[in-house]
Amino acid sequence: GRTEMVSTIFGDQRADVGTVSFFGQEVTIKHPQKAIKHKVALVSEDRKLFGLNILASVKDNLLLVIQEKLTFMGILKDRLGTKLCEEKVSQLQIKIHSKDQLVGRLSGGNQQKVVFAIWLCGGSQIYIFVEPTVGVDIGAKFEIYKIIEDVLEKGMSVILVSSYLPEIIGLSHRAMVF
Repeated sequence: GRTEMVSTIFGDQRADVGTVSFFGQEVTIKHPQKAIKHKVALVSEDRKLFGLNILASVKDNLLLVIQEKLTFMGILKDRLGTKLCEEKVSQLQIKIHSKDQLVGRLSGGNQQKVVFAIWLCGGSQIYIFVEPTVGVDIGAKFEIYKIIEDVLEKGMSVILVSSYLPEIIGLSHRAMVF
């Protein structure tokens, strides 16, 4: 049920029963674009299928969610996009050779950090992390934990879906079992 719950919150599936509320307001989310407008972010457990365009550059991936905000009359504000990309790469300590490097050539941990950076660029208020450390090495795992803690410290909400109990215990204020 956990995958179905997350898919329903993000608008990939319709709820059979019940409601979804954000900050006390009941909302109807029929597709992911509406979830994004409600400032909801989803970091899927399958980053290559649902989180990244592995044939595109780091910069192109980072600007996916905010592309509308970076265009004026159909023209991309490249300087602003480059600056934002550099800030997120530095902030999340993503190890790359250049912003034009293909995401598919990065390690699993750095790919996962690019997914996090994509959503952090979007200014979301609610983050749904599904198995956020699957397929990453131990060093990247702790860096990802730090990113999640930073999101929480900034007052944003996190829904963490994980089958790794120490992750749940270490990062959660409240846990539910599905």
